[in-house]
Amino acid sequence: MSDPFSPPTWFTIPEAEATKNLTLLTNSLVRSVLVDESGVAKGVAYVDRTTRKEVEVYAQVVVLAASCVETAHIMLNSKSRHWPTGIANSSGQLGRNLCEHLYGSPGYGYLPRLLGQPATPDNIADSTVAWMPRWQNLKNPREEKFVRGYSVYMGGGCGEFPGYYGQIEGFGSGFKRDLKRYYPTTIGALIQAPTLPSPTNYVDIDPEKKDIFGIPQLRFHFQWGPNELLMWEHSKQVMIDLFKAMGGELWGADDQPNRPGTSLHETGVCRFGADPKTSVTNKWAQTHDVPNLYICDASIFPNCTDKTTTMPIVAFTMRTCDHMLNNFKKGFHKRV
Repeated sequence: MSDPFSPPTWFTIPEAEATKNLTLLTNSLVRSVLVDESGVAKGVAYVDRTTRKEVEVYAQVVVLAASCVETAHIMLNSKSRHWPTGIANSSGQLGRNLCEHLYGSPGYGYLPRLLGQPATPDNIADSTVAWMPRWQNLKNPREEKFVRGYSVYMGGGCGEFPGYYGQIEGFGSGFKRDLKRYYPTTIGALIQAPTLPSPTNYVDIDPEKKDIFGIPQLRFHFQWGPNELLMWEHSKQVMIDLFKAMGGELWGADDQPNRPGTSLHETGVCRFGADPKTSVTNKWAQTHDVPNLYICDASIFPNCTDKTTTMPIVAFTMRTCDHMLNNFKKGFHKRV
């Protein structure tokens, strides 16, 4: 999941435990998916973090939900004579098409008209946000110099910590006084811009490096593309215009967007599609090559989600589970 407060932690796992049909193994790091003599999934091999021993468990169906890039990591490490480049990778698309949301602050400053206002507890729950949904390229996909569009999250007011301290000059009591003076006035923006799939953005297995458990590590190949950088520059001009319109004072903006990986919204490396030659899974998140191997995370999405990835993951997971259960009922998958 992309969200630390993900639904399974608080709801679905406890409900599954209550059925007495769940065995929850902790400190278990999956190394690879095991296959039988025909190349079909038969279980997984994992390393017990405490004993450092490798353990094998078997099942009629294997579901990977390790998060986007880790699912690809496990599959790429699942090599056999049937799958020399990783399980279910006849298309060559496993690990490819890595997408991500570009984040960064295109503008921050303050509203002079709020100077002198008393501080208010704006951040008690830390669960509110002002959101500017995508407004670009709605009438025509070529209105702007870029395709698709981005959204902006606005924040400000009396936050948990005065992050604007670097914009205030001074020292000692005068510095503290000015910090309090600006406390109710600050406002800033965070852009969320989707990347486009690119053959240059992908993950693969490092041929030399391994982790402390002897598992080959994952390598990232990623850079922001021209389309998302155009959105980044566009958002900075939008902030200039917005601050001017509302009578605000713009302190500045980030020189560069945040480094890739900041958003934790990776998608694309096991993308679904109707054509087995260009996708890893079908529309049900069932791998084309291995019919008893399913994927339930953001790796199946062929592109960035419009907003965050958590709820789409939940929705598609429920849909995939329904399909898998129907396959059990039809006898396509036999119960363990």
